[in-house]
Amino acid sequence: MFNYEQVHLNSKHRLDKTYLDYLHPDFKEIGHSGNIITKNDLYFIELNTFDYEIIDFEYKSLSDNCRLSVYTLINYTTNRNSRRSSLWLWYDDDWKLYFHQGTPLN
Repeated sequence: MFNYEQVHLNSKHRLDKTYLDYLHPDFKEIGHSGNIITKNDLYFIELNTFDYEIIDFEYKSLSDNCRLSVYTLINYTTNRNSRRSSLWLWYDDDWKLYFHQGTPLN
């Protein structure tokens, strides 16, 4: 699951939009503003790119086709670190990001 998290955060994938291939059709994210973002929204949004490190990574298998990832994202570009959680579902023969939320750390 760690590698999947890296793919959807990768700057190259954010610029060329290949990260969208890793999102479930019903993907939702609660952004740091509290707004809900869907997969459809992301086709029209240019995401920021940044240098980052994932630390304190953990994942738990909730069922055969569902995984929960939690980790801390150290953002070296903005110096805004966050605690992240992702829900991954097995869909169409691969893991797809179904839900994501980041909570800013003080």
